Amino acid sequence: MADKLTSFLTRIYAGPEVLERLAATGAATPEEAWARADARDLVWAVTRPGVMSSDQRRRFLAEAVLAPIEHLLTDERSKNILQKLRTNEQIMQEDAAAARAAAEAAADAAWAAARAASRAADVSAAREQQARWIRTNFRLADLRTN
Repeated sequence: MADKLTSFLTRIYAGPEVLERLAATGAATPEEAWARADARDLVWAVTRPGVMSSDQRRRFLAEAVLAPIEHLLTDERSKNILQKLRTNEQIMQEDAAAARAAAEAAADAAWAAARAASRAADVSAAREQQARWIRTNFRLADLRTN
């Protein structure tokens, strides 16, 4: 793989299995890896610390992760945090405990949805949907790849 791609993957702490899968695609640049990576690797790579801006993370969490399971959120704090994410409203310090609780509730809801689906195809479909959302809403150049 090219130096720029190897440097990027090293910076985001891609493990050997990710490097092997990307090498198998023949990608030589981050742009080729972006186009060729499977959904699992793409979602993993762009959600690593330091890759997405805070606004990008907020949009991804609200639109690609939480929105599809919104109907499973029963805790009002979780719904409130999702609304704040959608409207780009500041999540204040006093919301920190609520945000943690919301994140835990959202994670619980996501796991419940995954258990309810109970099929690898459903999990894979959700990952594919998130990867499509990423490719649609972001260009690789928008991310911090340097």
